[in-house]
Amino acid sequence: SLDAVSCAVQRAVEHIESAREREAALVDSLIRKNMELGQLNKVFHDLASRDGLTGLYNHRFVQNTLQLEFARAQTNGYPLSVIVLDVDHFKDYNDTHGHLMGDYVLKSLADLLQQNVRDIDIVARWGGEEFVIVCPKCTPESAHALAARLCKTIAAHPFEGRETQPKRY
Repeated sequence: SLDAVSCAVQRAVEHIESAREREAALVDSLIRKNMELGQLNKVFHDLASRDGLTGLYNHRFVQNTLQLEFARAQTNGYPLSVIVLDVDHFKDYNDTHGHLMGDYVLKSLADLLQQNVRDIDIVARWGGEEFVIVCPKCTPESAHALAARLCKTIAAHPFEGRETQPKRY
C-alpha cells in the first residue's frame, strides 16, 4: 500500500537526518577535542622547553636551537653569536638573603635579559645562575656591544640586597 511505502520512506528520511545530525555533532566534537589537544600539546611543549622558575627556554631547548642555528648560519652564510652570562657571587647572595630572594633575582634578571635583546634572539637559562643568549645574524662586534649594554643594564638595576654583595673592581 502507498501509505506503508510513504511511512517507510518517511522513517528512512528521519533515520538519515538523524544520522547526519549525529555525524555533524561528532565532527563538531572532534574539532573541539582537536583544538583542546593542540592547546595541551603547546602546554606540554612549553613545559618541556621552558625553565620552570624564569620562564626562559631551558638548557635542552637551547642545545637543540644552537645546532639548528649553527646549521642555518653555515647554510645561509650569516653570522651567529652566543653570549654566556654568569651571576658573580650568587651563592653568597643566596646564603645571605635566602633562596626565595635568589629566585626573585633570577626571575628579575631573566626579565631584564628578555626585554633588552632583539626579537630573534633566544634567551635561555643554561643552569643555576648561568644564562645564554643565541644571537642569529649577529656579528661578534654587535654581540660584544649587546653584552656590554646588558652588563650596564644589569649593573644599574636596583636588585634588593645588592649592597651586601662584593664590590666589583
